[in-house]
Amino acid sequence: MKYITKNIVLAAVAAVMLFAGCDTEDPIYDVPHTASGTITLTTDWSQIGTGNTIPPNYTVRVGDYSVLLTGETNEIENLFTTGDCTAYVYNTAESITISGTMATVAGAATPTGATGSFINNAPDWMYACRLDETISENTDYNFTALMAQQVRELTFVLTLTGEETDMVSTVTGVLTGVAGSYDMSNGTHSVPSNVAMTFAKQTSGEYEGRYIATVRFLGIVGNDQTITISITYTDNTLGTQVVGPTSVSSDLAMFNTNKRTPVSLNIDMETLTRGTITLTTDWSQIGTGNTVPSSYTLRMGNYSVMLAGETNSFDNLFTPGDYTAYVYNTTENITIAGTLATVVGASAPAGATGLFVNSIPGWMYTCRLDETIGKNTDHNFTAVMAQQVRELTLVVTPMGDAADMVSTVTGVLTGVAGSYDMSDGMHSVSSNVAMTFDKQTTGTYAGKYTATVRLLGIVGDDQTITLSSTYTDDALGTQVVGPTDVSNELTTFNTDKKTPTTLDLEMETPTVAIGVLINGIRWADCNVDNFGTFAATPESSGMLYQWNRRTAWLAEGSSPVSSPAGETWRSDNMGVAGDVWDIYNDPCPTGWRIPLREEQETLLDNAVVDREWIDTGVKGFKFTDKASGASIFFPAAGYRHPSNGSLMSSGSVGLYASGTPYINNGAWYFLHNNGSITYNANDRANAASIRCIRAD
Repeated sequence: MKYITKNIVLAAVAAVMLFAGCDTEDPIYDVPHTASGTITLTTDWSQIGTGNTIPPNYTVRVGDYSVLLTGETNEIENLFTTGDCTAYVYNTAESITISGTMATVAGAATPTGATGSFINNAPDWMYACRLDETISENTDYNFTALMAQQVRELTFVLTLTGEETDMVSTVTGVLTGVAGSYDMSNGTHSVPSNVAMTFAKQTSGEYEGRYIATVRFLGIVGNDQTITISITYTDNTLGTQVVGPTSVSSDLAMFNTNKRTPVSLNIDMETLTRGTITLTTDWSQIGTGNTVPSSYTLRMGNYSVMLAGETNSFDNLFTPGDYTAYVYNTTENITIAGTLATVVGASAPAGATGLFVNSIPGWMYTCRLDETIGKNTDHNFTAVMAQQVRELTLVVTPMGDAADMVSTVTGVLTGVAGSYDMSDGMHSVSSNVAMTFDKQTTGTYAGKYTATVRLLGIVGDDQTITLSSTYTDDALGTQVVGPTDVSNELTTFNTDKKTPTTLDLEMETPTVAIGVLINGIRWADCNVDNFGTFAATPESSGMLYQWNRRTAWLAEGSSPVSSPAGETWRSDNMGVAGDVWDIYNDPCPTGWRIPLREEQETLLDNAVVDREWIDTGVKGFKFTDKASGASIFFPAAGYRHPSNGSLMSSGSVGLYASGTPYINNGAWYFLHNNGSITYNANDRANAASIRCIRAD
């Protein structure tokens, strides 16, 4: 068989033919006929490919008339209407369907990993001829149909060179830009498609040692034909080598002409080569006292290997080009997916919300290398390993009355990085870490509380710390301080991670107010001062509060003055309606609350409690538990009038609010006046003293 042979890096395409029709009377079924001529049709098969066989039958279609014929010459009765007619002569070929004048190749499955429309790569031989003739009624004609081959054969001859030719396992290819359809009416090719092929290694003959793949198709479409070759190797570490897509459009430019002559395209391709890559890891930038990991991973493209020691050499199996390599160790509590390192999650402490991550991940070191790898070339790369986990020690100094009574200190740090991307050095996934502080008994931080955490970094500029402390005296409850902004202190945390950093914090402890137990109720020693605090001494008046309102009013001066300053006196009761004194508005410090009426009335139980009006420079009532002898003092701080806030009866009257409401926007108040004590309902707009009881 004669071949047209071209040398390239890839090739493919084909050609086709189509028919149209004209008006006819049915030459077979329109009977009787008054007169008729004869049409003699001879098919000329001289232009089909060498070695191809004439099909056993073929179809003649003229307009709506269609007949299946055999043999080279056939006579047809001329019953056609006078005029110009177009006839199509064609055979039916396997894997090709004909609809009207359109021949279409059957589809094929898409290879794994490929995209696009694929068609059968070996349809049977199709031949076609279009005849344009003028026919008169009742006239004899002799027509010759010169049958043209519409499917062309293309053979790829692949020559592999390089070090790994003997390790080639499979060779496959994809050719693009082939015609899925051919129109016999105008000779155009359409429906750009792909064909897949499998190469076979030749063990004898002209192409011994080479790889051959033969395909057949109708033709090519456009001028964008490419071939992609994929090679697998018996050594799985070599992976799959993909070369292309490589243009073969110029080699197939004339593919749609002279389809009876097969085309051969020679392809030369280099297999993978094994140069040597030597990788040296430089650990000089890790933190003082940290140890070099026992192993680490090198990932370059699809290649990944675990190494040990500072220097390693391995075969260069990479296709020449630019590569980004990542060198990193795996460590406890950090997972790596692609280039993203993520700290494992941790449980949120009781009462806390948000995403928490482990507070003590192992030490992680990374390096990104951007290198160009050449063919058959040795390379020496040095990876300077950078520490990606930094240590942070928080030092808490308790301050205030209860500093020596601290039992436990815990904390939550927000705005830390849950992930770090080795590809661009970005920190992401804003997270929290929980920590438990230990009291130091010796050394630099003796008497202070320290907690050490390790973080990938921080995210954004919103880092806060919240401290929670408990005390040896349960009456002090749990104190929560914060969240306190520490973003300024951690601004440069993501730089110089090999150097540990310290954050010093002061924690104010509660004012120690244990209270006095009178008739089963534990009363505070002093009145409430500013919201959430006690007055300095039992004799201090503290501040005055309207019922179920947060604003404090001074217990001195005729006109009302608020704390904080700037508030306006409210004489209405509407804003203080409700069945209970709202917790949010309760001015008592943490662990304390405003008493109810029945709890205040326990001080009036003469069988258990003694009371007396005293004047030690400050007038007021003293209440003493008969059983224990413990006593408390309620100063006569006066009150502020509901209508305008004027200070009333300071030094003679003590008005103490309860949390118990009364009808018509009133409330129950504990009142003592120059030695007498009453319990009655008053206007809620009164500003009265507050004496708290323990909340528990």
